[in-house]
Amino acid sequence: MSEEILETTEKAEVPTKTVETTVVEKAEKPKAEKKPAPEKSASKAEKAEKPAKQVTEKVEKPAPMPKAKPVPNKTTGNQLKITLVKSTIGCSIKQKRTVEALGLKKIRSFKVHNDSVTLQGMLTVVKHLVAIENA
Repeated sequence: MSEEILETTEKAEVPTKTVETTVVEKAEKPKAEKKPAPEKSASKAEKAEKPAKQVTEKVEKPAPMPKAKPVPNKTTGNQLKITLVKSTIGCSIKQKRTVEALGLKKIRSFKVHNDSVTLQGMLTVVKHLVAIENA
């Protein structure tokens, strides 16, 4: 079976990054042509060295996203004493993980945290499980 080598290159104007890739495919002969009789004396190494059809394509990759700058946590200076008053049995996984992130493990355990926006968001999730006091 005879194969041909074909190369095509497409150019695309992109304001981002373009990368050139190569795809290897086997080319088929049209059915109208007859194949010559194969030689029986050809070795396995000669059969393995058949050329393949190569198609070169340009693929567009988007530009990398800029890294986000960390936002500092705004604290008011107040401290809150948070006490776990109800069990987390039967609560959702999100609520269990929030209680764990607050540092509370057992009922009547407490932790003192600086008041911040993130802490207020966490307390909103588990407000039915905890008691909050000013420290």
